[in-house]
Amino acid sequence: MNTISTSELSTSEWRELRTNFIGGSDVAAVLGASSYKTPFVVWLEKTGQLPTDHGTPITQFGNLFEGVARDEFRKTMKVNVTEPSAMFIHPEYPMLAGNVDGVIQSSLHDGKGILEIKTTTTHRVSPYDLPDSIPIEYTLQVQQYLGVTGFAYAYLQIFFRDTCEFAEPIYIPRDDELIRKNNQQLSEWWTSHVETRTPPPMKTTEDLILRYPGSNGVYKEASAMMAKKYRLLLSIRERISGLNALKESVEFDLKEFCADAEGIAIDGQPVVSWRSSERNSMDITAFRKDHPDLYKSYLKTSQTRTFKLK
Repeated sequence: MNTISTSELSTSEWRELRTNFIGGSDVAAVLGASSYKTPFVVWLEKTGQLPTDHGTPITQFGNLFEGVARDEFRKTMKVNVTEPSAMFIHPEYPMLAGNVDGVIQSSLHDGKGILEIKTTTTHRVSPYDLPDSIPIEYTLQVQQYLGVTGFAYAYLQIFFRDTCEFAEPIYIPRDDELIRKNNQQLSEWWTSHVETRTPPPMKTTEDLILRYPGSNGVYKEASAMMAKKYRLLLSIRERISGLNALKESVEFDLKEFCADAEGIAIDGQPVVSWRSSERNSMDITAFRKDHPDLYKSYLKTSQTRTFKLK
């Protein structure tokens, strides 16, 4: 097992170091299994074309909370957990690395294990679905760490920010077949795209905007295929428009039938609700008029591109 000491590194130096490897948090994105990031965005980060993620208040909270979660895991499982001040590097695939939240030593298991800590909400991860339904991002990250370190098992400790509750620690055994397959795919992706600076296929509109942030004012003549796709999109939008109109008409009929009732039932079972409620919102127009300087100080400029059919 190879390691790089991180004890003397500043936060910026640590982020810079991470650009030289595929880390655990990159795995799902590189494999196209992430809900939050695409392979193209990872490629931009690893090739220095996009600043590495400096985090959000939520991720910063997660980093600050790690110590509390480790202590909770120690007390719950009654095991020894150390926080390594090193980045682990795969002995056969030098582009694969891992920064683990803890190394476990327990008489309950042979050898060492990994502790992975996650802070999330019950809206993103249902506590009722655990441990049978672990998010794929978590699974791939943990198996990456097990592959890099050579350890045989891991525990996942989840904390729910919205309810301030810990889930029961989840035991995760090493999956050698998944690790082998992922190692091959990840190393091939690195050599094919990062080392050659060849971008992977773009998957989302966000990818396209990162690649082509501004328009040049020139209309590009469509190929036969693009002209066909244009007409197809027109047809799809017309059908959607018709369905939306039908949807609104049917909804109106149901609301009219509701009148002042709470909703509609079929065979005694509620199937439609139309409840009254109150909602507070900020009057931006009035705020801008009454406090123009304060309004301007909170304006944030960003660049985007608007897609329209003519």
